[in-house]
Amino acid sequence: MKEKRLFAVTLAAGIFLTSVIHPALVQGSASLAKNSKEEAPAFTDIDKHWAKAKIAYTVKMGLFSGISKTKFDPDGKVTRAMLVASLGRFEEKLAPLKGTDKNAFKDVQADSWYGKYVNWAAANKVVSGFEDGTFRPDQEITRQEMAAIISRYVFQLKDQPMVLLLPDRFKDDKDIDSWAKEPVYNAVVGQLVSGTPQGKFLPKKGATRGELAGLLYNLDKNFVWTKKGQK
Repeated sequence: MKEKRLFAVTLAAGIFLTSVIHPALVQGSASLAKNSKEEAPAFTDIDKHWAKAKIAYTVKMGLFSGISKTKFDPDGKVTRAMLVASLGRFEEKLAPLKGTDKNAFKDVQADSWYGKYVNWAAANKVVSGFEDGTFRPDQEITRQEMAAIISRYVFQLKDQPMVLLLPDRFKDDKDIDSWAKEPVYNAVVGQLVSGTPQGKFLPKKGATRGELAGLLYNLDKNFVWTKKGQK
């Protein structure tokens, strides 16, 4: 995706303006994985997958796991619980989770494998539920939903630096819901997620496990992270 650098806020009819991190700001980032002692996984179903290296990297970090010792299922679906749990594990590497003691949704139990992560994300406004008070943890998450959640985490909760950029629209920009447009473009220009070679984002398409692994890899590699207590 081509990018244009802006130094002043300019809003014109028909032009979408978004504030995102510039790629130059991510050079020399400090990876959280450099001291990982986990062994690299030996999955048999990722050898020819585009995200093979990123899958191995994020699993080694302990952010994600396979569906068995030998299978990762890179094209399998990602649920809302799966995304939030992997993001929560990333946050745990930086600092203790805050806000895990209050159940935020009536369909999320605190003692479930994802409970504390969902409660943390809700307490810190990284996620929100539905009007009926549910989170729907087992519901498949779309690409635009995944982009929105990661954008809230990076640019709002973690307050990573942002500059003004005007990205080119995706060919299917009209298919991106209005509430998701800004976070989608933030995530794209922030090099967290990407569109297709055909210039589309496919916002309503379900995210895959391989795509989530790629997002987590980019999250660790493209930003400077400091663990609590470090300077």
